[in-house]
Amino acid sequence: MAARNATLPLALVDIVPASSPQRGRTVNGEALICQLVRLRTQLLGVLVCTVLASGAVAEPVEADPLRFNLDVILSDFAERTGTRFILDPRVRAKVTLIGTEIDALTAKDISRILVLYGFEAYTSDDIVYVLPNGLPDSIKGEFGPRWPQ
Repeated sequence: MAARNATLPLALVDIVPASSPQRGRTVNGEALICQLVRLRTQLLGVLVCTVLASGAVAEPVEADPLRFNLDVILSDFAERTGTRFILDPRVRAKVTLIGTEIDALTAKDISRILVLYGFEAYTSDDIVYVLPNGLPDSIKGEFGPRWPQ
């Protein structure tokens, strides 16, 4: 294995401007690498100065405040209204709200969201059971009438 400071056996053409009197001279590989590193550093400096001069500053990326897990929406509604929910373990969804706030949702709104995302709600003994849509009627019948009434 060659020593670290050894020159490459092939002569490489140096990168210099066409108008330079040194155009066409040959350099060893190590010198070329050093020159490329300097060029990269200069270009990076120009890029940084350009970005700073333009006033473009990266804004921190925030989570979309209008996108909620369904269980968060139901939890908020339960706290506001005293409604109790039991969710089937398959009840999972990310709900996007546009033009409305989570604390303004009514029972009808919640019911429509559930239907939109493929779920149904039934009520029995002051508890709302949220189930996936498409279950057999024999199972749904055990949970009482549809919610809200």
